[in-house]
Amino acid sequence: MKLKNYRKSLTCGNSEAKTSKLSHEEINNQPLMRKIFLSSLLLVTLFIGGCSWGNGNTPPLKIDASGDRPPAMETLQALKENNFVQLATIVNSEKGLRLSPYTFVNAESDMVLKPADIEKLGIDTEEKLWGNYDGSGEEIRLTGKDYFAKFVYDQDFVSAPQVSVNERIGSGNSIDNSKEIYPDAQIWEYHFSGFDKQYEGLDWESLRLVFQKIENRWRLLGIIHDAWTI
Repeated sequence: MKLKNYRKSLTCGNSEAKTSKLSHEEINNQPLMRKIFLSSLLLVTLFIGGCSWGNGNTPPLKIDASGDRPPAMETLQALKENNFVQLATIVNSEKGLRLSPYTFVNAESDMVLKPADIEKLGIDTEEKLWGNYDGSGEEIRLTGKDYFAKFVYDQDFVSAPQVSVNERIGSGNSIDNSKEIYPDAQIWEYHFSGFDKQYEGLDWESLRLVFQKIENRWRLLGIIHDAWTI
């Protein structure tokens, strides 16, 4: 068995890890030293099973000994439930939360909300300018709740089949400048490869959550809605 054939697929929120080209039976058939090595490799795979990797080429997330990682799933759950009060607790009071309706992050014009603004999104009926629609160029004028429904949690990203960290899964025709805007951040991507077969994958969507450690605490700095655009 060649180690380069080792691949893995993990399911988010589920500690079960599925491995390809590697099994307990194969391990038992190996010489002693290789058996020890492969057993250790399998244990590492099981250890990080809390984060799913639908992309076989995506490298595993490097987690320190304490298991420290951003509250990505908690953030998704708050978004799914429109729990803006909970969402506000994950955002830094000074930097705020930048909302990008498309792949390209516009540091000059993308809306930035402070925690106090986020808390009111569920009841605020005022329409705000969030950017411009791709293609038409028309202004995106929506209430905060409507913006989140259309440009944030428009799919059930909690159950997204593919997840990556600092590796973009979705590939479209827009410039991805997220690493330039957020050089010290972890960017978690939750991806659907498509919904209708007739579009042959052009209807893919991703939600990208940008986290950075500030004063020893993970904070949500940005939310990027990523999809194929015209």
